[in-house]
Amino acid sequence: MQAPSYAVIVHCHLRWDFVWQRPQHIFSRLSKQHPVLFLEDAAPLPPGDTEPRFCLTHVSDTLTVARPLLHPHVGDPKADADADRKNGPAWERLLDTIVGHLKTTDSAWERIVHWIYTPAAVAARHRYNPVAVVYDCMDELANFKDAPPGLKAQEAELMSAAQVVFTGGPSMYVARRDIHPNVHQFNSGVDAEHFGQALSDDTPVPDDIANLPHPRLLYYGVIDERMGWDNLAAVCDAHPDWSVVMVGPLAKIKDEDLLRRPNLHYTGQRGYDDLPGYLKGCDIALVPFALSDATKFLSPTKTLEYFAAHRPVVSTPIGDIVEHYSDAARIAHTPEEFVKQCEAALSDDNTVRLANGERYAQQNTWDNIVAAMVGRLDAVVARAATSA
Repeated sequence: MQAPSYAVIVHCHLRWDFVWQRPQHIFSRLSKQHPVLFLEDAAPLPPGDTEPRFCLTHVSDTLTVARPLLHPHVGDPKADADADRKNGPAWERLLDTIVGHLKTTDSAWERIVHWIYTPAAVAARHRYNPVAVVYDCMDELANFKDAPPGLKAQEAELMSAAQVVFTGGPSMYVARRDIHPNVHQFNSGVDAEHFGQALSDDTPVPDDIANLPHPRLLYYGVIDERMGWDNLAAVCDAHPDWSVVMVGPLAKIKDEDLLRRPNLHYTGQRGYDDLPGYLKGCDIALVPFALSDATKFLSPTKTLEYFAAHRPVVSTPIGDIVEHYSDAARIAHTPEEFVKQCEAALSDDNTVRLANGERYAQQNTWDNIVAAMVGRLDAVVARAATSA
């Protein structure tokens, strides 16, 4: 049976050019089958600009990223209410213009799917008479720092409106399977070939870590309020001769909030293509998150990437890692255990753990995950066409 034709509007809380995560992996692949408009959260208009606009980036012929530039909130209730009155109609007018143009380029845009990550976008679910609404729950955003107070109510509304719900891990699946008839668990995946480059002689180790003393311990990803600083402090203090490398941008914390140690090194954000080189240059890969509401439902994408690079992994007891990967990753419940597990990763035989990790990486590729997601979505769209 021929796959149905449709286009996808993605409503996402993440920037396309931010750390490469679930949305980027999915839509860099899905856009090869269906045209995609990736809508980011709004950014403030530059000072002096008075007219809202969309900043467009054409990633490929079938993938366009749109960043709304709108009047910002300034903390004054009257001014902020005035900004909202201007922003709403402007956002709708700009989106209508983009979608109208896209319809002239590809007939697939006559049938639109809304793929929603942030429940704050639930109000857009009816626009363009969509053939389906997808809720892809990759994080428990309501548990994050500075989450809008109405997010849980908006998620309930979105769950009611969606024809299909995907979850980024088993914990989020269990929390939703009984409140929607069409929920499917799709854990984070991996581009195993990409991260396997860490094993290649042709992959260079980045200059900013190449001269650091071994052993080198690596974390990469967003550095935010989820970080277990006590675990990192314990490692740095117990082994001042080790090098701990933190690769990634700051989010919701400031530079002055960072842990500082002579052997703790922050590189800032690095590109997705650079990550295999950092893994090649390090001896242990870390998942040092604290246990909190923000990490209760976490399913870290980086775990499988570490496995694909054949690096020993030391993690705190994040639920999804304990449930699925405890025979590959070493689990530490306290800062003291975190140090001991890092020591064990350096001294013990890791053959079995590394083999298990490689098997998990090969079983959970993004290509397979996206193919399965598209299959579920195609079934929903086909049912909608039959009903119509």
